[in-house]
Amino acid sequence: MRLSRTGFPHASRIGAVALVAGMLVATVGSPAAADRGGGGVIPSYPKPTKSCGPANVGETAYVVDAVEVNPTLTHFLAVHITAGTTGEHAETLSTVNEVTTSVSASIEITAKGKFVLAEVETKVGFTVQKSTSTTNSESVTDTWNFSQPGYYGLYKGTRAVEGTWLEYRCQRLTSGGTTTYPFWFQVGNLESYTTFSVMEVGTIGCQDSPPAGSVRFQARLYLGC
Repeated sequence: MRLSRTGFPHASRIGAVALVAGMLVATVGSPAAADRGGGGVIPSYPKPTKSCGPANVGETAYVVDAVEVNPTLTHFLAVHITAGTTGEHAETLSTVNEVTTSVSASIEITAKGKFVLAEVETKVGFTVQKSTSTTNSESVTDTWNFSQPGYYGLYKGTRAVEGTWLEYRCQRLTSGGTTTYPFWFQVGNLESYTTFSVMEVGTIGCQDSPPAGSVRFQARLYLGC
């Protein structure tokens, strides 16, 4: 994942990230699916809410297991405006963090990745990037108009979103001549994703009191008032 968390302690967490090393997942259609014994702790993950019946055999569902939202500053520049230097200023901001979309560690978002990120968008309740993209594709040069002297931070940022997801397939299991009723079968291990919301641009001053957990709050921390 291409996401630095340095300086971003304020994060809202939805669910619980459950990364279990060595998790055993049987192959689809294998009798081993009915017996995941061996003395280990089997993690409990959320199941799809959509139907899995005879008419759904072979269908796939994606479930977002955990979501973490972090307000993230991506570009920043501190400027000192003195008397006589107010007015318009064209400034180029420095990159301080980069967020790149990825699904299962791949930055090339496939059709499956788009489905996963669409589920993420539904879970968080705001728009996220669902295609191959990075915050560094955004312009970093803008013009600001300062009417008062002061110490200001010019910033761009976004809400970075990361977490885990699972893939399920509606499947029958045949063992000993008996075929089960279709059920949601976990395919593969717990996977990760990273994405981000729309970009925010603005200014921040030492006199401002932005809400904690916002991109503006992170910008004020960078300003070092």
